[in-house]
Amino acid sequence: QTCALPICKQKKIDNLTIGLIIQKIDPDTRPWVYQITSEIIFAVSSVQTSFKLRVFSLDHNTKDIAKKLTSGALGVDGIVVVLSNLSEKLRTACEQTIKPVVFLNPPTFTATTNFISPDYYESCYRLGRTWREAGRRNILMIISNPLEQSVSRRLRRAGLVDGLGNALGKDILFQSVDTGGLREDDGYTATKKILAETAMAPDAIFTGDYL
Repeated sequence: QTCALPICKQKKIDNLTIGLIIQKIDPDTRPWVYQITSEIIFAVSSVQTSFKLRVFSLDHNTKDIAKKLTSGALGVDGIVVVLSNLSEKLRTACEQTIKPVVFLNPPTFTATTNFISPDYYESCYRLGRTWREAGRRNILMIISNPLEQSVSRRLRRAGLVDGLGNALGKDILFQSVDTGGLREDDGYTATKKILAETAMAPDAIFTGDYL
């Protein structure tokens, strides 16, 4: 899915300043944030113009950034938000600012515009349907944090469940496990634990995030 606002037409690209709002960049716990942020910075540095990029980290000053977004005092012409978990305060500030904003991943469960992401729901719906048609009957979904903390996780789960269809809870058993951590080791530990505790091993496992 690619849903984005156009850049302001009143200014030439040479004079544009784009704000990049990010979390702490940690290649071990958030590899996709690290990779995408690195590619954005590299792309901007490769442009043959005086195009400017200002990076704002949410580690210590979320309230200040949200306040400046709402008032239009951030000093940028457009904003790209690269976050795995978007707070309600920041999402509201992005909606209220007069500047164009593009989110990496949908900001809400029902969002249809102003974001760029894979189609989480549709891809997982197709996966669930394929597993059902292939005769998979014991499905395990492994996630890194509670569903309420991530729109993309909720979309993936909804798609998978809908794809499994009416047989869910009857002929098909579906379990969702929260690892409580972001690292690969957390996923390994959670999977090992559930395999040891479950009488019938899953015949299909879905995992996402960084696991």
